[in-house]
Amino acid sequence: EWTENAPVMIWVTDLEGGCIYVNKGWCSYTGQDEAAARGQGWLAAIHEGDRAQWRESFAKALRTRTSFAVESHLRRADGACRWVLTTAVPHFDGDGSMVGFIGSCLDITPRKMAEDGVIQASQAMELVGEGVMVTDPALNVVWVNSAFTRVTGYSQADMAGGHPRMLRSGKHDEVFYTSMWDQIKRSGRWQGEVWNQRKNGDIFPEWLSIHSMYDEQDR
Repeated sequence: EWTENAPVMIWVTDLEGGCIYVNKGWCSYTGQDEAAARGQGWLAAIHEGDRAQWRESFAKALRTRTSFAVESHLRRADGACRWVLTTAVPHFDGDGSMVGFIGSCLDITPRKMAEDGVIQASQAMELVGEGVMVTDPALNVVWVNSAFTRVTGYSQADMAGGHPRMLRSGKHDEVFYTSMWDQIKRSGRWQGEVWNQRKNGDIFPEWLSIHSMYDEQDR
């Protein structure tokens, strides 16, 4: 019962890698219900490019009867692919026979972005007076600075994993946002005045600058 309310995704497999149990954390994160995850169904939540690596880790652990850990992309319910750390240990029955694995998945996207240098660079923005927000490519918020909190009332904990639309005031229609993102896709940046909403409900105007960041592979 404790696994149902655990703060991480928990799963159990048989010796073939077929899922026989997932907790509520898995269901809410991936959007799969337990019926969809059973058997090989749960592999649909693992990014296609990472499934071979995951299967290899599972097969090696099965041969050696040992635990394993693998970092891979997991598709969230909203379609975003996030980095997760999957760890698993052998599961034995009362006679000491191995019957499968018990594992967990933990979202490590902020850590992976830190390894890429994104958050280290962002933390320099603590020294500026303007509010700063950093997102991943799917527009999931990974970091905000102290000035952002002072301006909006939203803390790092409030925003982490959220979406910038949390700030929308309702004063702009979808045409406005579509035009804004079209320009960002074309040029990598946008500037303009936007009406946003603070955590306490106050609506305020702000001058917003959005800049795309790229890695060495121009992603």
